[in-house]
Order: sequence, then structure tokens, then C-alpha cells
Amino acid sequence: MWAVGFDHEGQNFSASTTYTMHWDGTTWSTVPSPNSSFALNQLSGVAGASSNDVWAVGGTGADFSSENPLALHWDGSTWSIVTTPSLTGSSGFRAVLANSTNNVWAVGTTDGQALGERWNGRRWEVAPLPALQNPSDLFAISAGRMHSLWTTGAQATGQLFLKMAP
Repeated sequence: MWAVGFDHEGQNFSASTTYTMHWDGTTWSTVPSPNSSFALNQLSGVAGASSNDVWAVGGTGADFSSENPLALHWDGSTWSIVTTPSLTGSSGFRAVLANSTNNVWAVGTTDGQALGERWNGRRWEVAPLPALQNPSDLFAISAGRMHSLWTTGAQATGQLFLKMAP
């Protein structure tokens, strides 16, 4: 089992580093995780398809107004940063779902609009979403029956429940 988050460097709230912990069935231990070259590096979601195929997602940037999505992958021995598509405005992931090695989904927000991306086994791709009211943000994702994916979040008029696939 994995837990992820971030650690502020002392009382410096303008800087943070990724933080990952692993439960081996007996003990929690901190596992080193990479950070981008930016001051802010934060993780908010984790999911695994297997013990050697785990994803952690969040955001990274010089500050909160210039955040970019952050995706880390665990291969069974180390975490590594995996490139995500370049987006305009401030963006970040909130949650991730790993159905298999080539079917991983992450959700969040980009420049005030809901964001969905899919790992296809080779790269992250922006997933098309229906037009939503601005602002909108996706907070969680889960698998439903018949391989359907559901996400929840908020938009200008209130709560949002969205079927992403198929």
C-alpha cells in the first residue's frame, strides 16, 4: 500500500517536495521520490495496477499560479518522473486510477477547466471531456461496471458527476 503527499521545507510554504510512503504489511517506510526543478512539488493521488506498476500524481511549478501536472511512476524499485502534455495556464492532477499497465487515468484541472488524461502504455494524452461550466475541477476517479470510468468534482453551478469512458 502507498501513501503520497508533500513536505514543506521547514516553514517555507513557497517550496515543497514530493513525499511517498510504503506499507509492507508490517511497517510504514518513507521511499525517496523525485522532484522537478521547480520549487513546488506536490502529490495528491496514488494508484497501482500491480506492485511494480504504481502511479502518483499531483502538481509542480514555480508557484501556485504556474503549476503543471506531475506524474511519477514506480517500477518496483524506484520512482521516476514521467512527462505529461504541455498545457496552458495553471494545471494539476488531483487523483489517479490504474486499471492496467496501459490504461491509467488522471484527473484534475487546467486553467480553471476540468482535466482528464490517460496513460496508454507509452505516453500521457489529454482525454476529451464534455463542455463544462467554468470554473470546473475533477477531484476523484473510480471504475464502475462494464469497464466504465466515473469522476466527480465541481463546476460553477455545484457538484459534478461525469462518466469518462467508455
